[in-house]
Amino acid sequence: MDSYVFKYRRVRGSCSHCDNKKSGLFSFLKSAKKKAAEKEECEFEWKSFTIIGHGPENYSRKETSIANGERTDHISEGQNLDKMVLYFPSGALKTIALWENCELKLDTDWVLFTKRRMERESGQDIKLSVNTDA
Repeated sequence: MDSYVFKYRRVRGSCSHCDNKKSGLFSFLKSAKKKAAEKEECEFEWKSFTIIGHGPENYSRKETSIANGERTDHISEGQNLDKMVLYFPSGALKTIALWENCELKLDTDWVLFTKRRMERESGQDIKLSVNTDA
């Protein structure tokens, strides 16, 4: 199955690991293994996942009204819930809350993943161009 690497980190807000570290209470007693595990949990460190897709989580609401014996369904436009959903090859999902406080890195593997998907869907070859002005 086609996949790509998704990297993100929190850039604003708070992190329980960093908040605990600031208190410094008995931190010198922690084992190296526990300190390493806590660093892994730090929300400000880069996290990488190999996934098959990602997208924002939106919420839409369906409203039904009955007037003069006529049933009318209205679906309100989706509102952003400030969450990012990651889709894994195994079928698992991961939701990242407070997404607007995060930054994202996608590399060339994402570009190639998107190119292959577009080629499959359109049935056409897509040429990539390189922008040297950046």
